[in-house]
Amino acid sequence: MAKKGIGLDQEQEAHHQGQTHLLVIAIDAYRHCPPLYNCVKDAHDLMEVLTAKYGIKTDNITSLFN
Repeated sequence: MAKKGIGLDQEQEAHHQGQTHLLVIAIDAYRHCPPLYNCVKDAHDLMEVLTAKYGIKTDNITSLFN
């Protein structure tokens, strides 16, 4: 089993590097419940933070809204 986390040497760390992917699902409109008003907005805000501050590529984001 591969070691993870603190204590990896540079060769092991380079082996574990890869791409980060993000799946975002947010629903404001429900068939049998009153609508919500912030889920989709919050999901968009989260995507902005993760791309701007954490470098997730927009090509690696899959989103599903409503």
